[in-house]
Amino acid sequence: MSDFASAAMVKVLQAGAKRLGMSLTLNESPSGATVPLASKREVIEQVVRQRGLGDLLRLGQGLLDVKQDPTLTLLLFTGQPLATMRAWLRLERFVHSRHRIVQTIHSEQKLEHRHVSLTSGAAPSPFEDLVVLGVLIALLQRCGVEGIEARSIDNAPLWPLPQDAHVSIKQVVDRGVSAHWVLNWSSVHGPKSVSIEPSILIVQSTRIDEACVSWLASRLSDDTSVDTLAQAMGISRRSLQRRLGEFGVKYVDLLGRARAQHAAQMLVSSKQALAHIGFACGYSDQAHFSRDFKRRLGLTPAQFRDQRDRARQSQ
Repeated sequence: MSDFASAAMVKVLQAGAKRLGMSLTLNESPSGATVPLASKREVIEQVVRQRGLGDLLRLGQGLLDVKQDPTLTLLLFTGQPLATMRAWLRLERFVHSRHRIVQTIHSEQKLEHRHVSLTSGAAPSPFEDLVVLGVLIALLQRCGVEGIEARSIDNAPLWPLPQDAHVSIKQVVDRGVSAHWVLNWSSVHGPKSVSIEPSILIVQSTRIDEACVSWLASRLSDDTSVDTLAQAMGISRRSLQRRLGEFGVKYVDLLGRARAQHAAQMLVSSKQALAHIGFACGYSDQAHFSRDFKRRLGLTPAQFRDQRDRARQSQ
């Protein structure tokens, strides 16, 4: 992956290598939001040389040890594996990753994935296929999924690792099916959906649009819609739309205001990278973040942060 997701990915792979008892040497370790793509490939290549193909899937288990990374936190929806997978797909889009997951949902407990390239002639390597599968398995584990099984599209077992993992996974690679797999699981622990209570903000505010913006700003990493917003406001969808119409606004307008408002707060109160803030606030990519933020506040996110920093220093 590219951009800030690559830093999160490398942290996970380093933690996974540590689980395997390996000590890795990298030309550039993740410190900020981004690292070169080569850093991720360094980890993968060292594991293959020292441990073989079978342990590439185990690298993803490092995600179970990385507790504080802000990007990974945004991917986890306890008890909601499909929401977690949607968050992963959104992350790939946000960072314009060249390699993406194409997902087919067969049921609430069965997914089919293809790991593909958006550009011709630049397909992910089989090593990268296995690493991404391992990370997705660990993501599911972190959100409460148990009894996970993964098989290649031609039904070869991948997870739990077969007894002869190094041999059987090499055969999967040799058959050219490492990029196409099926995931299924037996059970999920934790809340399966987020309970939405009618918001007291509607009572405290004289304007329903302000109440809606406040509610949306606190849930930008979740899946929201006009229906969930109406439920939170304690009224029907039709009533919500009618009342918003009195102020000349629609749901999409409120969502845009909520994103910019929350982004401004994060820019002032934290040192998080701009890319992380954009993803956390629900923007589709960094260009969308910069463009929409400037349209609403008159400055790009970087300019806004710099201006606030200078103002704070001059006080």
